[in-house]
Amino acid sequence: MSKPEAADATLLGAVLGALARVVGPAADDLAADSPLERVDAFDSIALAGFLDEVEATTGIAIRADLVVPEHFVTPAAIAAVLAASRPSAALRGAGP
Repeated sequence: MSKPEAADATLLGAVLGALARVVGPAADDLAADSPLERVDAFDSIALAGFLDEVEATTGIAIRADLVVPEHFVTPAAIAAVLAASRPSAALRGAGP
């Protein structure tokens, strides 16, 4: 596994863990490609808590310009947004 893949797996794990802590049992069966629209507990209030949780866990603040619905459709999509929000990614102008 290359370093970028390992980093992506780490970010995905952080996303899934943060979702579990924020929405509880509703996150039990989530996988990388699970549609989050099916998780009733993941509403706008849960999203705010999730953003705080994932930032505390990873040390990465999701850039405000990337907090749009299409970037939060699956845990994998959120992990891509986290990767794009890393300070080194921002310097390169990367986006998901």
